[in-house]
Amino acid sequence: MGLVFLGLFAPFAVPRLPSFQASYSNAFAPWWERLTTAWTGWDGGWYGFIAADGYSHEGTIAFFPLYPYLIRFVGYVISLGNLTPVAGRVAGLLISLPASLVLFVLLYRLVCHEYNGEVAGRTVLYLTAFPTSFFLAAVYTENLFLALTVGTFYFARREQWALALGLTALAVLTRNQGVLVALALTVEYGRQIGWNPRKLDRRLLYFGLPALALSGWLLFNYLSFGNPFAFQNAVAAIWGREFAWPWTTILTGLALAVYHAPDAPDWQPFAQNNLTFAPFDLLATFFFQGLFWVAIRRVRRNQMPLC
Repeated sequence: MGLVFLGLFAPFAVPRLPSFQASYSNAFAPWWERLTTAWTGWDGGWYGFIAADGYSHEGTIAFFPLYPYLIRFVGYVISLGNLTPVAGRVAGLLISLPASLVLFVLLYRLVCHEYNGEVAGRTVLYLTAFPTSFFLAAVYTENLFLALTVGTFYFARREQWALALGLTALAVLTRNQGVLVALALTVEYGRQIGWNPRKLDRRLLYFGLPALALSGWLLFNYLSFGNPFAFQNAVAAIWGREFAWPWTTILTGLALAVYHAPDAPDWQPFAQNNLTFAPFDLLATFFFQGLFWVAIRRVRRNQMPLC
């Protein structure tokens, strides 16, 4: 349990990134306003905007609804109906911090269920000690999404499928990767019934919950912008993100990082075209790819289960 509380407060020990420095420009603002602003950078501002004004233009539809509407609800409660920007930021932190605590508890219990307490403790420690774990304390969806996802697999392993698929539905409304969580649960369900079609039972009906959540989101997109996939169009057209093969993404990142613009006075690799963090992004990509292949090797040697 001590590791859980360590994980909750560890992000505050990480120095703030340069991207948050602008939040401290007003030295005369109250300390609590500067603190909440520092932890509400980039996407956090968009979630606050959606909480206050809804999906008022096409750019906002790229962000899934559960997290910003939770901010709206909590913000209205703590501000007694007056959702100010400060109240929205405080509401985001009041969601993120408990969600991170729930994540650590569920992760510990899930690993205990699969292995033992020693392995579970190290797992939580490694998560909290990772250099980017401070995002679990920021007004971002990672904390809520990971808590829902880990909870999904924890309850699926315990064969509590109604709860597992209910959490999956909430994950679908939090991030688009929630759809992949639902697909992963189909594999877990197949494993539990021994891949025998004759053992299909009413638990299969619970998979309708994430499907219903996704259908509701598509319907909202259609009613608001006339296109059920408006969110995906916004991601591509406004935010410049599209589907690509993994090797295409890596090669493109390397090419842009070392590209020398013709009009540039000198060549500065990894410091042009807004690629200040390119070295870290590439190293993190290679690091997790390495972990993936290590895991595959351990599975092939029967040192860990595939699912």
